[in-house]
Amino acid sequence: MVRDGEIVIRALNTVNTDDDSFQHAEYRLVVEARKELSEDELAASTLYSSTAPCVLCSGSILPTPLAGVVYSVGYEAFGKRNRPYVKLDELTERLKPAMFVLGRVLKDEGIKAYEWWAGEFTPVEEILRRWA
Repeated sequence: MVRDGEIVIRALNTVNTDDDSFQHAEYRLVVEARKELSEDELAASTLYSSTAPCVLCSGSILPTPLAGVVYSVGYEAFGKRNRPYVKLDELTERLKPAMFVLGRVLKDEGIKAYEWWAGEFTPVEEILRRWA
């Protein structure tokens, strides 16, 4: 999360290390930000993510008074694991939150985050084959 060009809070995805499917980075970031930052500080902050937030994370982000959300890779690229998903773009179109949402920027860099996700390099094509 960034405010005035400075990183104010960071969070990591700990789904695997905590064995808890709710521990996505975006969700953890919003929970921590709500504890540590005032409403005004939140309203001046932007959440940055390598992937469009999933439904769980979007559910925590959209009611939070943030300035905006910026993400790289669309969640649908990785969300087709026989599980339902909703695109953040669709949610924001329907709910019209008071924040900007800028997506699909720096796609190659966003994909690299997945290729190194488990601490070792795995080409994205192999990851998608495993999840198919």
